[in-house]
Amino acid sequence: MIFNDINNPNIKTGQIKLPPFPNNAVIKRIDVSRGEDFWILTDENKLYHWSTILKQMTFMRRNVTDFSIGSDGTAVYINQNNEIYIRNLYVYSWDKIDDDHHTHRTISLCDHRTIFTTNDYADFNKGVYHDEFNTYNWESVDDIGYYYHIYCAYHDHSLWIKDHYNLVYKYINKNKHTPLAEIPFDYIKVLSENYAIGIDYYFRLWKYIEVFFSPKSFINILPSGIIIFSVLCLPYDQNNELLLKQKSLNGWIMGLSLKNEQRNCDQQVRGIPYPENPKKIDIGRGEDIWFLTDNDELYHWSPIIKHLIYKDSNVLDFAVGSDGTVVLIKKDNEVYIRTIHANKWESRISDGQFKHQKISICDYNMIFTTDSENHFIKGIYDIKTDRYDWICVDCQNDYYQISCAPHDYSLWIRGDGDYIYRYISNNKHIVRSEALFKYIKALSDQHAIGIDNTNDLWEYKDGNWQWKNKNVKSASINYAGGEIFIIYY
Repeated sequence: MIFNDINNPNIKTGQIKLPPFPNNAVIKRIDVSRGEDFWILTDENKLYHWSTILKQMTFMRRNVTDFSIGSDGTAVYINQNNEIYIRNLYVYSWDKIDDDHHTHRTISLCDHRTIFTTNDYADFNKGVYHDEFNTYNWESVDDIGYYYHIYCAYHDHSLWIKDHYNLVYKYINKNKHTPLAEIPFDYIKVLSENYAIGIDYYFRLWKYIEVFFSPKSFINILPSGIIIFSVLCLPYDQNNELLLKQKSLNGWIMGLSLKNEQRNCDQQVRGIPYPENPKKIDIGRGEDIWFLTDNDELYHWSPIIKHLIYKDSNVLDFAVGSDGTVVLIKKDNEVYIRTIHANKWESRISDGQFKHQKISICDYNMIFTTDSENHFIKGIYDIKTDRYDWICVDCQNDYYQISCAPHDYSLWIRGDGDYIYRYISNNKHIVRSEALFKYIKALSDQHAIGIDNTNDLWEYKDGNWQWKNKNVKSASINYAGGEIFIIYY
């Protein structure tokens, strides 16, 4: 196995000679902690550990149905009796740590402090380590929803889940799960909220970075086991700006990469199909792209399936949060949110007191809208009641659009006269432009894009507006990398 530096594919950073695996064994599962601390489970339910010192596979346990390795090296497994064991200080000895009140089918842990399991009823259970008594206290987190596997992310302890359809979600609480993919996955391994790998049921490996799964066109896995991180090098002009080749084929959207002073050849221009007659595009992170058409139909571009997926109709406006949350306003002027079921929407999350027109979101915690009277409206998520509480923030001034910047939660507004402002309070708005704009999308207090009333696209960075392109119908900017996506007239 050869490992390449993702930032420089020409540099080989490490190489491991494949170890002698158990004779005639079929490996059904592998897990790794740090470095070469990896474990395998065979189809005979035997657990082995690769010793980097002895340079051999060491047999550890039999009758193992599932196991997990923590970032601190903690090893746990479930046996055929649905009991949990943890490796103790005697290396080859294991202690039983479940309380006999919960059955366990799958297991995951970030480190020794917390263990997550599911059972045959697809319940979500948790075991928390009690240092004083050296025991784990077990509790049921959710016995209503369907949990086929829980995955704990090493770096930030965020939780990913797989449901009874094998669809993948980020777990917020038992009432709120953010959908991540439209196809089922057999296995997921998570490092952080925005970094994971997954294997689908066609045995394809995917890498998830910043809210989208990228296929092997980004990570090529060859039969030899060599991993190559592919990077596209593009031409530059004399001003060191990327040369963008316009496609004559209708129905494609161009991705504009930012200026690259070092010419590291790590920028990409790519085409993504969009539906007929699109009027708005919005994007979360990566290629989590959504479109609204002139027919008020909402579509989602799936980077896994590689085609557009119809989502809803009679949509007035929509927005995508940095965490992947999608909200929309329908023609009834009510607000709806994507549910824990990837292709369904809540009946509504607004309370009927406002006629919502435009919408913006940073993440699931807070939603901003303007209503039919150009008032500034805010919806705040209450985790205890699992609902949004709606208030009018400012019912005196005119607000035509609000954009929440996910990097610092600052608010940009398109206000009186279609000028752009930075919202400080109801009484203080800092002017950001002397030109008139019809759309704004913000990343932070000092970074945003906007389309002016002559259909020119501008990018604002650190006090300066820079012209980007003309004849722009709609545009959005990637929350993570600052990449701009454009629909032209």
